[in-house]
Amino acid sequence: MIKKKIILSALMLLSLSVTACNTQGQSGSSSVSFEDSSSESSSQQGPHVHSYGKVWTSDDTYHWHKCLGTADDGQPCPEVGDKAEHTWNNGETVTPAGTTTSGRAKFTCTVCKRVKYEEIPPTGAQEAYLEDTVDGVPVYNYHTELQRQYLADEWTTNTKYIPSVNAEDRRQHDDLSLPTAITLDYKDVASASKYYVQIADNSSFSNAKLIETTQKLYSFYNAKLGTQYYYRAATSEAGLSSATVKTFKTSNQAPRNLKVDGVLNFRDVGGWATSLVPNGRVKQGLYYRCGQFDDKDNKSIVNITEAGKATIKELGIKVDIDMRDSNQVPTSSPANSSGYTLEMYKASIASGTESQRFSGFADVYKGIFDKIKNADSKPIALHCTHGADRTGIASFFLLAVLGVSEEDCGRDYSFTRFAGQRSVKHEVEFDGWVSGTKAYASQLPSGVPENQKFAEEMKLHLKSKGITEDTIETIREKFIEGYHRPQ
Repeated sequence: MIKKKIILSALMLLSLSVTACNTQGQSGSSSVSFEDSSSESSSQQGPHVHSYGKVWTSDDTYHWHKCLGTADDGQPCPEVGDKAEHTWNNGETVTPAGTTTSGRAKFTCTVCKRVKYEEIPPTGAQEAYLEDTVDGVPVYNYHTELQRQYLADEWTTNTKYIPSVNAEDRRQHDDLSLPTAITLDYKDVASASKYYVQIADNSSFSNAKLIETTQKLYSFYNAKLGTQYYYRAATSEAGLSSATVKTFKTSNQAPRNLKVDGVLNFRDVGGWATSLVPNGRVKQGLYYRCGQFDDKDNKSIVNITEAGKATIKELGIKVDIDMRDSNQVPTSSPANSSGYTLEMYKASIASGTESQRFSGFADVYKGIFDKIKNADSKPIALHCTHGADRTGIASFFLLAVLGVSEEDCGRDYSFTRFAGQRSVKHEVEFDGWVSGTKAYASQLPSGVPENQKFAEEMKLHLKSKGITEDTIETIREKFIEGYHRPQ
């Protein structure tokens, strides 16, 4: 009889510990589970007993143990125990960084064994050049030394700095159009397993970019030209509000070349000087030019990486204008990412039509300029295959009508040679575009200032393609601060 009572008591206790778990707890999204060396643990909450297993469950930020019990409704108990942030080790290199290609490092949580990966900056990437110091604020030029040498020389000398490209000697070349990084230093912050860094173009840090990193240095890419930035770092997100604020400026020397992982020859046409207003500059962040996002012949090959797609989203690009052959244009943008979709716009110009591109394809250019007209609300990335000829002529039309000088239009076109894929010699196509534009000189009204004649000649050329006066003037107003259309 005593033995039966003992067995009955044991069964009642087991039932209590397993089935009475009806308190509400916090659960997390589970993607990885690892077993630790500890035994099962229990905690008492009122009359309910939770029994936690030995297997860790985790998400990107936390790890925890799940309760093994069943709630009164028959569902698994949602209560969790031992919840804490990951403690990452010092990491190990999985893929070494190349001269211009990023590497990959692996970090493991020392508690739950969850793994994460972070980018290793290219080893050959130079740090941004300290161009000047104004009122104690450093001014950085993020062009590479080779790019700066070219930008200081005649615009026609690109072959001097890039003697050969794939199209000429068939060798694989690095993309030398990439910018350098501006290194943000916060070594004065106490050592920790994680650092939080905020970067903004205003001292109040509104719309700031927030970075979480395990490193005490951060490589900042894709800053706007001629802009003052502010940054601060702390060992917790809450600590940022009281962290020391540091500041720097960027040079206003165009072009604004960018790093978009997996995409060649990416740059903003903004930043160039314009003659249409005194001391004017073309606005940045509205129209980008680049190479293809995917392989033109094999659509299963997507060049742009997940990091590159994140940059597209960060830049706010909303329209993908593809000028490749009609059969090479996909139905949806390869730059789309989870929760972020670009409008896909086909503006095809066939390969081998170089001699017709200035005088022909009126409907294509009209469609492109209709999109450019709305670039203030829907920023554009326009490309062909390498971002050279078809992209080049569309961008030339835009820059010229915005009052950018013939020389700077030529320099923007010629900079594509740094990407290493196309010959890009001005005498092959660009000189013909300039001659075709200047052929409108005799149609200009009297009184046009000398430094604005090139822009007005291009305006006449665009109007000959059916692009309206209103479209052109609207684009000028949106792309040039302080510009007002003639009354």
